[in-house]
Amino acid sequence: MIKKDKEMKKIFVYIGVAFLFPAVLVSCKKDNDFLKEEPKAQFSIDNAYQTSAQVLSTVASAYAEVQSLTFGYVNGVQSDEFSIFSVFGASGFTIGTWSSTADWATSTASLDRVNGKGLWDSWYKTIAKANQALYAADLETIEWASATAKTQLQAEARLLRAYAYLRLAECFGGVPIVDTYSETLRLDYTRASRAETYQFAIDDLKFAFDNLPAKPVVGRAGKGAAAIMLSEAYLGLSVADGSNHYADAATYAQECIKLHPIMTARFGARANASDTGNNLGVPNYLPDSEGGNPYADLFYKQNPRLAENTEAVWVHLGPDSYAHQQSFNGTVRVMSHRPYSPALRDTKLEGSDVTPWPTSGANSDFYKSFGGRTTNIPAIASNGVPFGGSPTWFATFQVWEPEYNNGTGWEYLTGDYRGMEGVSIRRYYPVTNESHPAYSKDGETLYGTNKYMKGWEDIDRSNVNTSMEYFPIHDKRTPIDSWGYDENTYFSASVFGANLFRDWYMYRSAEAYLLLAEAKFRGGDAAGAADALNVLRNRAHANPWSAAQVNLQVILDERCRELMYEEDRWATLLRQEPETWKPRIYSYGTWSYTPSKATLNPNAKLFPETFLQHVDTDIKWDLWPIPKDYVDLNTDNPEGMKQNPGWD
Repeated sequence: MIKKDKEMKKIFVYIGVAFLFPAVLVSCKKDNDFLKEEPKAQFSIDNAYQTSAQVLSTVASAYAEVQSLTFGYVNGVQSDEFSIFSVFGASGFTIGTWSSTADWATSTASLDRVNGKGLWDSWYKTIAKANQALYAADLETIEWASATAKTQLQAEARLLRAYAYLRLAECFGGVPIVDTYSETLRLDYTRASRAETYQFAIDDLKFAFDNLPAKPVVGRAGKGAAAIMLSEAYLGLSVADGSNHYADAATYAQECIKLHPIMTARFGARANASDTGNNLGVPNYLPDSEGGNPYADLFYKQNPRLAENTEAVWVHLGPDSYAHQQSFNGTVRVMSHRPYSPALRDTKLEGSDVTPWPTSGANSDFYKSFGGRTTNIPAIASNGVPFGGSPTWFATFQVWEPEYNNGTGWEYLTGDYRGMEGVSIRRYYPVTNESHPAYSKDGETLYGTNKYMKGWEDIDRSNVNTSMEYFPIHDKRTPIDSWGYDENTYFSASVFGANLFRDWYMYRSAEAYLLLAEAKFRGGDAAGAADALNVLRNRAHANPWSAAQVNLQVILDERCRELMYEEDRWATLLRQEPETWKPRIYSYGTWSYTPSKATLNPNAKLFPETFLQHVDTDIKWDLWPIPKDYVDLNTDNPEGMKQNPGWD
């Protein structure tokens, strides 16, 4: 039976998990009456769902699980882009066991307490929620506004399930495929092959592509999201089993591009020349003459959700202000810059013991005061707790240098927009302590960059423990000046507590061009690959690649420039052939530099120069380990959950 239901127009700003099983209150005359009487009603999934809104709530809980891992999340391990370390000298979170004592030679699957198991669990939670929604959607008791409304919600659930299986296939290889809701405990799972896992995701994504709207409600996935994931899945399948699905990968990438043209003109919060306002002293309008550009516009506050932003494919929405957050009693998820910011407070410059970037009243009034209020830590001299997302030297410097970026640099106003100093990345910080000999009145500024600022070449690197706490910041993840912060939290005890009220991309169509480039190159069309890359490079004002220059390493470099902090980098790497991704870790991974194997960068320069680990053994594994707990628990079918090679 179909009847008109209420339109679901509410934007998914706050995705909460609804509890579908209310408590049953039972009144008994005697304590043991329940042993004698038949219950009037027994709750199960078959009668707990009464409306289509409850099914939507379960789909929303699957969205929430995905958002919990992707809303500015960086896997807590190192790759060629990210270096995770424990400050004060310990090389924490290396890839042997993601522990503070392991190295690349270690072969053990003791990952039950950290990232491997955490990601596995989250992806299977998404699968479980999607399966529950799919089961509930088919219950005869559910009434839908239309057959289309039901099919679209099923398509969303299958897309979310496909996303989880896609990531599992990329990172772990073949995994158990659970495609139905069940309340029965099982200890007899069997791992599918990696190709079968990819294919299962592809089948779900095809259904989603055929049935999702081209223009979904902002915050929800639509046809473009299905297309971009299909492109990625077909690339992974082709590498996994040696098949050739590169034409399929290219086709779906192009479908996404048609639905979501990239932004090539200025737009949004900082592109209005008539806006004379400011935020914490930094002008709202950022003119082209001061570095304003379409790429930077993509990431400012709520620009991802704007209707004019055609590049946005799937956006995770955050609260747009402190007041908005507080309207949810402060529980709504917001982004924090803290794990992605250096600890400049511990860093010294050569030639002086005075702290250049203190977290106290020693900062000059110019940097610490605004509108009669004071902050201990000026945003332009970022200070955080750098345990989570410190970039490698490769991601912050080398990939932007002309030698590696086809003659294009990263200089202010003239460099590649995506890595431009003082606009997209801050590598140089103004000295904020007016008692420091390097402090300059002429160099005072709240934004941009100038010759008075100090960077890596000025740091006192004789102290390994403190010099390693310096690193640059990327504006898309950590505001490079105070414009990106909210005044209500900026003047808290420290900027450590300041929140970022901004949206985050799950996917944008720039990635479709990168997938298209890979599909074209792998399919034998290097010229087509160059054309796809150059669409993005033209927007960034970077010199174009020729067909002869393009290879998989160039494409992976380009992904770093375009998608730093956005893509699931380990998923990207692990779906490549091991001979493609392992050299990147040897060459660029901060704590795994292996001189004899750093074929991409034999003279690698790493953070910090004074603290290199030379590990002269091979990486013994090609995929992440299956969490040991689940290998051990599969007692009814031990052969079905064998560990990945290299982790035995």
